[in-house]
Amino acid sequence: MRKRWVWLVGATMLGSAGCSGAPAVGARSPAASELKLERVLPLDQHELAEAVNVAGAFAGAYETWRYDESSTAYLGRLKRYCTADLLSLLAKSASTQGLLVARVMVHEVAVGHANVRALQSVGRRALMVTVRVDQVVTTSTRRTYVHDYAVWLLRSDVWRVSDIEPVDDAEADDLWIAD
Repeated sequence: MRKRWVWLVGATMLGSAGCSGAPAVGARSPAASELKLERVLPLDQHELAEAVNVAGAFAGAYETWRYDESSTAYLGRLKRYCTADLLSLLAKSASTQGLLVARVMVHEVAVGHANVRALQSVGRRALMVTVRVDQVVTTSTRRTYVHDYAVWLLRSDVWRVSDIEPVDDAEADDLWIAD
């Protein structure tokens, strides 16, 4: 069982194992300005920024397509951000004939803009973030959608997305640190 932690800025860490983690009476909690996340997280700021950038770029590309674009071109944009296993799974759905024909019939163009909302799980070589993608889909009309995803990343030489799945708002704002 993994330890679950909730980070409260300007306070102490609270564990879910029944211990409050609260400071002793009269003890001073560190001010947010004194707080150094690098002391707590197993990644430095640069490593975390790299992972977050990959997650955002992947999620935006995942929700972007054109009716006149081949599935090979779509997957080519995703390839630089994801693992080979995930790309293989995405290739199966991206080449679904019914989906491609439907997009061509209505001249569908979709553009996704991603914003990483929360850090969910952190480890030296793996992490998970919540990403919100604002997507504009244009056919004869223009529609806007909002999608929240859990995006898992793995690092070997560079960060790569290893999984993506929808999340609901109840799951979107937790933070926990893995051992």
